[in-house]
Amino acid sequence: MHGIGKLRRLIKESSNGEQSICNLHLKLSVLMGVLATQGLNNIKCIETYHSLYSRYWLQTKVLSPFITMYIPCSESAKDEFVKRFHPKLNKVVAISNGVNCKKIREMAVRRNENVITAISVGRFTNQKKSSCYSRSVF
Repeated sequence: MHGIGKLRRLIKESSNGEQSICNLHLKLSVLMGVLATQGLNNIKCIETYHSLYSRYWLQTKVLSPFITMYIPCSESAKDEFVKRFHPKLNKVVAISNGVNCKKIREMAVRRNENVITAISVGRFTNQKKSSCYSRSVF
């Protein structure tokens, strides 16, 4: 719990008051990210969902009002998520591998004032032959 204040300061500083997305990846990160962003109205939380989160049923149900969008990492994970947690269907979009790291890296280069800041809470590393780097800092 002591890390939530530090995470909140990092998110607040990184967003600089602008509309930003906080990508929450894996369940402990979801809990920490939701707690850290409370009251930061410029931050939208999006959860990358894998599968078999049956032990996190209560957490998922309690935190669902604070999650703007769910991104299952495959169509089968999406089907499982919808069946298990019954979210609003307009809040669930399957994206293979959950995060398009290459696209996020391209967007991270600020070209103008209309760029959205994306903050990833969780592992944002080179996994499964993705194009991510080993650091979350853009």
